[in-house]
Amino acid sequence: MNTTPLRASKLRLAFLGDSITVGDGDVQARGWPSRLCEASRSIPVKKHCYNLGVGGDRVADLASRSASELNARFDGRNGRGTVIMIGVNDALRAAAKLRAIAFEPASIEAHLNTVIADAKGYGAVLVVEPTPVLPEFQNADGIDGEEVLMYLRLINKILASVCKAQGVALLGLTKELQADSVFGNALREGDGLHPVDAGFDCITRHILASQAWPVFLEAAAND
Repeated sequence: MNTTPLRASKLRLAFLGDSITVGDGDVQARGWPSRLCEASRSIPVKKHCYNLGVGGDRVADLASRSASELNARFDGRNGRGTVIMIGVNDALRAAAKLRAIAFEPASIEAHLNTVIADAKGYGAVLVVEPTPVLPEFQNADGIDGEEVLMYLRLINKILASVCKAQGVALLGLTKELQADSVFGNALREGDGLHPVDAGFDCITRHILASQAWPVFLEAAAND
């Protein structure tokens, strides 16, 4: 990172997502966005972090609200950045034997383009792959964890394509967390979809260790 004076005296970071972003399962009610902001000391300015997760949101739901959510927090201000994590509910609903919603790659791609374009209108953008579920995960809708993981792989391919076309960074997380035994244990202590506290610590640790995170912060601080 360079030593050029930062344009912004305050960082405003918005986190768009679903119940994983909200922090469902976290008894501290902080989720990973709060942990991430607290641990990000590389940019020495005050940070306002907006957790804009909504439980159950699919990509289409996020596309319907991203512009208004970001405008309300960012319009007329500088030092702006948006982090996007979405997709697990699209995979869950596609994998459901009951109340299933068809998996339509073209629709998911179009809605992702909307969300990312909305975010790009307000400064720096970082997209993070969705978190995995346990392979043995099941619920009352007949959802099978292995099938959810298969749909997550398809969603990640769409994410990679859209991010490349939009010129924004995509931070790999799904496979990394699948290989992380601490995260796996946190999912087992949770409900198989939402981890307990240690899982949110894992998400934070992986993002902090990435090359993309400090680059994103610096871009936001110079917005």
